[in-house]
Amino acid sequence: VFEAPGHLVVSALLKSGDKEYANNTLVWQKGLQRIVRTTFPTDGEFTLHIKQKIAVASEWSDGVTYTITKPIGSDETFPTLHGILQKNGNLLLNPILGKLKTGQKYNFKLKLPSAESVKVNSTELVEQNDVFEGVVEATADTTVFVKRFEKDFEKAVTYDA
Repeated sequence: VFEAPGHLVVSALLKSGDKEYANNTLVWQKGLQRIVRTTFPTDGEFTLHIKQKIAVASEWSDGVTYTITKPIGSDETFPTLHGILQKNGNLLLNPILGKLKTGQKYNFKLKLPSAESVKVNSTELVEQNDVFEGVVEATADTTVFVKRFEKDFEKAVTYDA
């Protein structure tokens, strides 16, 4: 967790040698704080690259690079975020694990100010103050769909089983 001015966009990428692990980092903003979560797919040494840019700029600049050795027993990944979840103001709050156990119930919670409705698989989530929440049983292909005003449902988050 670190602080950065509000006009800066922050990105993180986990690498091992030339291999990039795009679904193993998650960055979100809370006020001036930037929160970076990382999971490690295999044993070994990794580099975590933090980059930054001004919100309206197209060029990224290097921020900080960390060298990390994978902690033993950590095999988690993050879910894949699509389109709408990559826009400012939209947040996946729970679950942030990429692998969900089929048949187990999870509390889904998303903050989506631009959404009309949200469903996980076919179960509608309840909305209160732009936050959609509900308990849903995970399937082999759990997917979150979002409907924006006057548009069809679109894929927002996918999970692995």
